[in-house]
Amino acid sequence: MILYNGMPIAGWIISVIAMKFYPLTGKKMIEIEDQIAKLQLKQTKE
Repeated sequence: MILYNGMPIAGWIISVIAMKFYPLTGKKMIEIEDQIAKLQLKQTKE
Protein backbone atom coordinates (compact mmCIF):
# COMPACT_ATOMS: atom_id res chain seq x y z
CA MET A 1 0.00 0.00 0.00
CA ILE A 2 2.86 2.37 0.83
CA LEU A 3 4.52 1.67 -2.51
CA TYR A 4 1.23 2.00 -4.40
CA ASN A 5 0.44 5.41 -2.93
CA GLY A 6 3.87 6.55 -1.79
CA MET A 7 5.76 6.28 -5.07
CA PRO A 8 3.50 8.68 -7.04
CA ILE A 9 3.56 11.12 -4.13
CA ALA A 10 7.35 10.92 -3.92
CA GLY A 11 7.61 11.44 -7.69
CA TRP A 12 5.35 14.49 -7.48
CA ILE A 13 7.39 15.98 -4.63
CA ILE A 14 10.65 15.41 -6.53
CA SER A 15 9.24 17.04 -9.66
CA VAL A 16 8.03 20.07 -7.69
CA ILE A 17 11.48 20.48 -6.16
CA ALA A 18 13.12 20.15 -9.59
CA MET A 19 10.80 22.80 -11.07
CA LYS A 20 11.59 25.16 -8.19
CA PHE A 21 15.27 25.25 -9.15
CA TYR A 22 14.81 25.20 -12.96
CA PRO A 23 15.95 28.55 -14.43
CA LEU A 24 12.91 29.15 -16.66
CA THR A 25 11.42 32.61 -16.45
CA GLY A 26 8.67 34.26 -18.46
CA LYS A 27 11.24 36.13 -20.53
CA LYS A 28 13.19 32.95 -21.29
CA MET A 29 9.98 31.15 -22.27
CA ILE A 30 9.17 33.88 -24.80
CA GLU A 31 12.66 33.48 -26.30
CA ILE A 32 12.16 29.72 -26.61
CA GLU A 33 8.75 30.17 -28.24
CA ASP A 34 10.28 32.58 -30.77
CA GLN A 35 13.01 30.07 -31.62
CA ILE A 36 10.43 27.32 -32.11
CA ALA A 37 8.31 29.56 -34.33
CA LYS A 38 11.36 30.40 -36.48
CA LEU A 39 12.24 26.71 -36.83
CA GLN A 40 8.68 25.83 -37.83
CA LEU A 41 8.59 28.66 -40.36
CA LYS A 42 11.89 27.49 -41.82
CA GLN A 43 10.64 23.91 -42.11
CA THR A 44 7.42 24.93 -43.85
CA LYS A 45 9.38 26.93 -46.43
CA GLU A 46 11.52 23.90 -47.36
